[in-house]
Amino acid sequence: MNLHIFTEQLGGLNFGIEFTSACMMLLLYVAMGMKKGQSKEIYYYKFFIGTNALAIWTDLVAYLTTGNKTLVPFMLTMSILSYMLTAGAIFGFYAYLQNHYSERYGLKFHERTLKYLFIYLIVICLGYISSAWTGWFYYVNENNKYANGPYASATGIMVFPLLVACFVIVVRNWKKASTRENVIHTTFILSQFVFGYLDAAYQTTIHYIANIVLAVLIYIVISLETEQQLAAKETELVKSELNALRLQMNPHFIYNTLASIDGLCMFDPEEARNLIAKFTKHLRSSYLD
Repeated sequence: MNLHIFTEQLGGLNFGIEFTSACMMLLLYVAMGMKKGQSKEIYYYKFFIGTNALAIWTDLVAYLTTGNKTLVPFMLTMSILSYMLTAGAIFGFYAYLQNHYSERYGLKFHERTLKYLFIYLIVICLGYISSAWTGWFYYVNENNKYANGPYASATGIMVFPLLVACFVIVVRNWKKASTRENVIHTTFILSQFVFGYLDAAYQTTIHYIANIVLAVLIYIVISLETEQQLAAKETELVKSELNALRLQMNPHFIYNTLASIDGLCMFDPEEARNLIAKFTKHLRSSYLD
């Protein structure tokens, strides 16, 4: 989850993982930008993948400048941005979830929840920034190499409330959402717990793979749900148009039929009775179905 790409054994592998993930995230962001009807759900999903992409790119840039002693301030800036953007991505995921359930299923949420989480995001970002001077979570040594501080594991704990908030919103609306939504959303949240810990403890970038895979799956869910909603709206529109057309035609049809029955009553009462029976059957099938 953080700048742990600078180990000698995993540096090259981590760089490859991050570069591939960053490119795919950017492509996904462009694909979402081309979608019609940019709702709040899509806006926050784009925010989620955009901050993820930027977090990865800051790691990549830092990797390319590591070891250059003249770029220590630059490396430190990239470290701060990486932490802040990673936390921002989790906040973006929660905002996406809230608007997803609100727009898809008409659920109501307290706006204060999002505001409180945003305030908390600012607080932990200030904590990440403070490490530039305290070295508690990370530091950049005189050789311009990133290193864990004595409380490096706390960086994962600091985003824990954001992940819990995501998990709570999914569980509370479990029965209202589809199975595929529940599975994908839950898997993403759990992956942040598991892979975030592994990244912090063993200096890997595994969680970037999980992020891009699950981000693509969420993109598929959004696309499928949108298509289904559009198809349902089109079906409703066709039904409404047909009903409106039927209502326009029925008065003329009823008037003409009654006029025909009136004429038959004088010259052919038996046929008039048959026509009344057929007309009654038609009315019953038209208005009671």
